[in-house]
Order: sequence, then structure tokens, then C-alpha cells
Amino acid sequence: MRKLPILSRPLPLSFGLASFLLAAAAAAPAQIPSQAAPVEAGASPRQVIPDTSQQQLPRRASSQEFFSGYTASPAPEKFPGYSASPALEKFPGYSASRVDTTPLSATPYVYALKRRDPAEMKAEDAGLLKSLQPQLHRQAASLSFNLSTPGWTFQQVVCPALPDYVLLSFVRGPSPGGSSRFTAILERDNPRVEIVSTFAHGMKPFTAAWSKPSTFDIFNRMLHRERGSRSLATAPNWLVIGMCYAELSGQPVQALTSKPEPDPTLDLQRLQGRLPRMQVGPDRSTEISFSDVSQPAVTAGWLLRFDPRGRIVAAQIERQRQPARARLGP
Repeated sequence: MRKLPILSRPLPLSFGLASFLLAAAAAAPAQIPSQAAPVEAGASPRQVIPDTSQQQLPRRASSQEFFSGYTASPAPEKFPGYSASPALEKFPGYSASRVDTTPLSATPYVYALKRRDPAEMKAEDAGLLKSLQPQLHRQAASLSFNLSTPGWTFQQVVCPALPDYVLLSFVRGPSPGGSSRFTAILERDNPRVEIVSTFAHGMKPFTAAWSKPSTFDIFNRMLHRERGSRSLATAPNWLVIGMCYAELSGQPVQALTSKPEPDPTLDLQRLQGRLPRMQVGPDRSTEISFSDVSQPAVTAGWLLRFDPRGRIVAAQIERQRQPARARLGP
């Protein structure tokens, strides 16, 4: 029998540790759980997990058992010595009704710019129109308006906020070619005529004249000549300025207002309108708003925005039908 050579060097630590662990595991007796079932000789032991599904959990006490031994007592009075009574009527003898179902209390008060027929024009205004009539015809013809054809009528719109200009509102129609409407602006100290078109031969433009940038430019030049670059916040006639812009864009307006009376009415609410007002922003920009009732059965809410230098930058109109009981006629 061949003898194995004896190693002269000690084994590595890892090999010795592994041998020790294997020997310890072989010598330790197998432990069987105390609740394991007996097994036959020679069979491998098997761990048995006890069945706890049949165990009952402790019962929770009910609310009646929880408060057993206690009796409920009535709550104390909130206001001892006082008894509740039904509330009194807010307005004895009057029943509530909707505002839009009641008629107007009186004819509403409005602001409107003065209009003059050709025979009522002042001599200086009529003379200015006569001197600029050739240029007026040329400017109108460039927009397909022939003032030589019969059927044209015009009125002067007196705008106190723009005294250096004469505003003329021209209207033609109804006619086979359709209605036409435009506003002519005559400058007193400069032989110049500008035109703002509203309707052309029965056709309404894609963009309304009151919202066109070209209309803004014309009005801003006029307003700059009268006021310079000052904010509209310093203008005491701010409502007249707003109404002049509406007339310039071909929209005759009657600004709804209320006459100071001892007994105020609800006619503004009935007509879905509001009083004229101006709001001033932190940067001195302004917003002018007023309600126009010039059209039958319609209230048009105007909103004009001006920048801090007094130039108009935006315009908006919101139209609403008036209630049947408070409807205004022509």
C-alpha cells in the first residue's frame, strides 16, 4: 500500500476552516420540531406546520357593551330662558320677483353726441366741407363709394373732445346695390380727408371698423393733436372721448346713465347695462366702459383700452338682448 506524502507546509486557513465546519455539522444531532409528527424508522424527518385556521380571534366589544353602566343625558340649552321663533319677513307686504320680468320704472336717461343736418351746420364747418369736397370725392371713390349717385345723405357728428376736426357720417341705402356707410374726417388746419368704412354696398367687412388697427391709428393721431401723450386718466371728458371713437367707427351710440333721484330704480339691471366708468391701472393705462342702447331691444357693452400715453390699443363690444318686459323701441 502506497503511503501519501506528508505535507511539510500547513494548510491554508480557508481549507482548514471549511473542514472544521463540515465536521461540526456531521457530529451535531438533527433537531426535530416539538410539534412534528412521529416518523417511521429509516424515513427522513419532515417539519409539520401547525394549522391555525380553526383558532378563534378574541371578540371585539360592541358599542353598547363599551358604554355599559352609563346613561345619556339631554344636551344643555344653547340660550337658557329663550325659545325659538320663526324669522320675520324681510320686506313685509312685498313678494320677491325677478328683475327681468318687471317693466321699466321710467324712460332711461342717455348721453348722446349732437348731430346736425347739412342745413344746421355752422358756417365755418360748411365752408371747410366745401373747400375739401373734391378731395372727399376722390377719397370716397378709392373705396368704391360714388358720392355723385343719388341717395347719399350725411350728418355732422359734433365731438367736443376733438374740436380741430369735423366728423361727417355718410349713409346710402337701402338700394339695389346695397347699403353703404362711412365716416369722413376733415381736418381744419390741414387740407386732408380720411375715411373709415363701415358698410360697402351691403357687405360687412371681415373685421369690424371699431376693432381695426387702421381705425386706431386715425383716432390716435386725432387724440394726440388735442392731448399730446398724456394719459387718459387726466381727461375729465373721458366718456365723450369714448363716444367719439364709437361714432368715428360708424357706430351711433347712446350711453345709458341714471338720473340722480331720491328713489333709485333697478332699470339698469333690467336693461342689463351699467353706468359709464373709467378704471386706471398702476401704469396709468385706462379702460373706458359704457352701455349703448341706441339699437332697439339690444344693449351693447363697450370696452375701450388706452395705454399710458393715451393711445387706444383695443376695443370690444358685447351685445345682449333686453328682457321682453323692459325692451326699448326705436
